[in-house]
Amino acid sequence: GNKLLEGRAALFIGFYYQKQKDYQNAIQSADLATEMANEVHNSGLAASSAWLKGDILKTLGKHSEALLFHEQAIAHFQQNQDRASEISVLLAKAEDQNALHDPDGAVATCLLAESKADPAVPSITRLSISRDLGYLYLQQGEMEKAMLAFQRERNIAKDANDQRNLAFSELSLSDVLQLLGKWDDALDAATDGLKIFGQIKDEVGETAANAELINIYGDRTSSTQDFDRALSLYEEQERQGHGTNLKLDVIEIYLQKGLYQKAIPLAKSAVSQCAQRHDTDCEAHALISLAEVQRAAGDLRASAATTQQASRLVERSANFYLHGRLLYGEANLKRAQEENSEAVTVYEELISLLEGVKGQSDASDQRAMSETYGFIYDELITTLHSLSKQNRTPADDHFALEAFKYAEENRARQFAQSWGRTFLEQMRKTLPAEVQTEEHLLNVRQNQLNAMSAANVVTQAHSAKLPSHGPPEDAHKLEIDKATFVGRIQATYPQYAAVAYPAPVDVGKLLLRDGETLVEFKATNDAVFVWIVRKESGANHLIAFYSADKPREWFQQRIIPLRNALNQAQIGNMDWSPAEEMFRALFPAPHAAQLLASKAIVFI
Repeated sequence: GNKLLEGRAALFIGFYYQKQKDYQNAIQSADLATEMANEVHNSGLAASSAWLKGDILKTLGKHSEALLFHEQAIAHFQQNQDRASEISVLLAKAEDQNALHDPDGAVATCLLAESKADPAVPSITRLSISRDLGYLYLQQGEMEKAMLAFQRERNIAKDANDQRNLAFSELSLSDVLQLLGKWDDALDAATDGLKIFGQIKDEVGETAANAELINIYGDRTSSTQDFDRALSLYEEQERQGHGTNLKLDVIEIYLQKGLYQKAIPLAKSAVSQCAQRHDTDCEAHALISLAEVQRAAGDLRASAATTQQASRLVERSANFYLHGRLLYGEANLKRAQEENSEAVTVYEELISLLEGVKGQSDASDQRAMSETYGFIYDELITTLHSLSKQNRTPADDHFALEAFKYAEENRARQFAQSWGRTFLEQMRKTLPAEVQTEEHLLNVRQNQLNAMSAANVVTQAHSAKLPSHGPPEDAHKLEIDKATFVGRIQATYPQYAAVAYPAPVDVGKLLLRDGETLVEFKATNDAVFVWIVRKESGANHLIAFYSADKPREWFQQRIIPLRNALNQAQIGNMDWSPAEEMFRALFPAPHAAQLLASKAIVFI
């Protein structure tokens, strides 16, 4: 018989079995097609059969074997100069590499595919490259690159009048915007996607868009938070038979509403489903959610066991957000276990991860992330306060001093990343050109080191591949070079240095006059922390660190009428009782007496 026709028939049958999820027969058909291709020396048939077998093995979670067959297919397609097919298999190879914890290799493979994708390549292929690159950058925390990739995806879909993929590109952009804390923009993108899916009557797309909306309305940090709306969307999707893939999204809502008995079985079901799909990142997310619910429900032993189970999966992942979720869960578990010192260590590791990601983003993205994840800094200071309460001598309270230092540094960083940038850009222009160039080169080195540090955090269980452009930056050498530069700037351009490089705060070096008192406030959702520092006998002393246990909302309700009256110049008719209430809350005895004993007071 005709071996080539037999091989093509076997390949066709293999595709049929693959579609039917009969993978054993699909592989046997692919092997038969490969055998026929070898007999007639037909590289086109060999390429297609290798591609089919690689895709089947990838579906089965056998990524090492899948990678080998995908590489064989790529070599054959190169030989045949079939560029479109080569690019498609390169994207499959990138998926293998990412699953094998080689995100840098996956990005490099996608970039290779992009370099081969000239305008003659079908738009769907070019679109897939941008989408895959975007999600690879997203899982590594490279937000700016992810945003650009998804914008390219959207532009390609628009140019091709591809409505379905245009809608999916809106969902991709919504994913990035949510992580950046740009909730209104994320909501707009998801709503635009849902509208397009509705117009083309795409139920799969509508389900995906509703999942985004459920997350946007249900996230604990969302400025558009509406738990009832999120649950209504979920219940509607469940009635339509689309609730299975939305479990992870709704668990967060049940957790925030205290519906633990609903959340626990849902989380366990999600863990099982993700495991059946061999999706370890999904399984880890579900385990972290389950651990959070178990902790909130008071079952700390079960939460610790589940967290440990999640940790084994997360350490093999390159997803920065997944690592961040695990660290946050571990910190809260340590607090619940009253292991506050360990919790502080975990919080600091989490903040280091976030700062590395923020350092790679533009100004508006950094500001949004600072606002979105500000609660993490608040929780760290709350934990330090818990440790401080165990110390009976405030002047020697290491935890109080650390909390004060951190609150001041974070305040300076938030200013520099928001309004401070407006002043900073203008002030930078007054620096000599050579100083601006030196600063720029130091920032480039720092950003490269931040990117590598973030990669190291999320690839600690496997060897991170180094960039091809040279050896890794020597962190110690960069620290010395930067300290030398900052020292020179502080001496020659002190005003610029004060905004660009705020010095670490040392209570002992605060510029106070003898008898003068400094009062520092740090408002969180649940309390306001207060530090009182006074200069006596020529030295600064921390004389109090405590919390005023009134929530932020309580103070806002009393500040607003006072501010409105002052803004309208109605001082004569003002009701000062809200101010007196706040004073009593902020300065209970004996702290009010400490203020009255001061010669002068500075409030921050």
